[in-house]
Amino acid sequence: MNIVKAFGIIAMVVGHSNYSSKQIIYQYHMALFFFTSGYFYNNSNSKTPIKYIIKKIKTSYLVYVKYCLLFLLLRDIFLKTYIYSTNDFNQNSILYSIKEIITLNYNEGLLGTFWFIVTLFFVSILYNIISYICYKVLPKRAEELKLVFLIMLFSYGFLTLKYNINLYEIIKPKHILLFRFIYKIISPKVVITLLIYHLGYFYRQHEEKISFKLSYCIACIILLFLNSRYGNIGIADNIFVNPAFFIVNSLLGIYINIYFAKLISDKYKNDILHFIGQNTLYIMTFHFLAFKITTMVIIITYKLPLTTLSTFPVIYDIGGAWWLLYSLVGIFVPLIIPLIKNGFKKSFSKTVNIQKES
Repeated sequence: MNIVKAFGIIAMVVGHSNYSSKQIIYQYHMALFFFTSGYFYNNSNSKTPIKYIIKKIKTSYLVYVKYCLLFLLLRDIFLKTYIYSTNDFNQNSILYSIKEIITLNYNEGLLGTFWFIVTLFFVSILYNIISYICYKVLPKRAEELKLVFLIMLFSYGFLTLKYNINLYEIIKPKHILLFRFIYKIISPKVVITLLIYHLGYFYRQHEEKISFKLSYCIACIILLFLNSRYGNIGIADNIFVNPAFFIVNSLLGIYINIYFAKLISDKYKNDILHFIGQNTLYIMTFHFLAFKITTMVIIITYKLPLTTLSTFPVIYDIGGAWWLLYSLVGIFVPLIIPLIKNGFKKSFSKTVNIQKES
């Protein structure tokens, strides 16, 4: 599944690089992350929801806050170096931006993918709460009851989108911040991707029973290619087309990626893919910033004005295979950070061991 995560993050970067066939990637690539996250869900956490929520706050929430604050501190530098443009950047006050960060509402251009961290944060918490309730109410049939709950929430998510239901107008809450937080945990993208998260958990329980064959994989590729002509999926923008389209295409993409992950892990050495899979957060956080390196190369090559550097996320309409350079830079430049961190850790541990021996 580490390799599957690597495939997912590579697909995300390629999709952002202006790759001409990105519509096929967009059918499944973010669903792949929710699926792998569900795969690693430990059902023992369903017994201790408070402990699990605290754990998620210490990890996912603090990761979000940490990187948002970092990019907020770098805002002025980005503006002065043309990475940001004053025309397309909402320059709120520092205090207002900090409040938005704390309440998980910060909209930072270079951290555009952080909607996923927020969504997964609420997906994992909601899944944990539902599991806890199901095991308390009906211990022997908890999994069946949970599936019923998830299908109901999945349906609710699509109904709110189809009929454009605005809960704010219906409820008219007095406590806006509290309402915004509660709404986030039952927002369409959360309750819809919750089912994909569960499918990852379900797959882990029945992994040995599922057959992966080349013929099945080819059929999935053909179907995914054909389906991609009838619509696009954008979880970040609540674009799902319809329930069947979303579920079918997500499962097709998931099957394809697991098939190739199994094939590679069985036959080839895959240290690079494992390293990518272990460090998806760094790629997700810094790939847009890393794209600026390729943008600068294009600026120098075509003698474009330096202000072009603020073009987000990439420079369009230049032809060629620049998407490939964008992708390579977006994937591998952020990995310099964990490489340096690992180097420091090894150096520090060696120093400590030498001191102990002496």
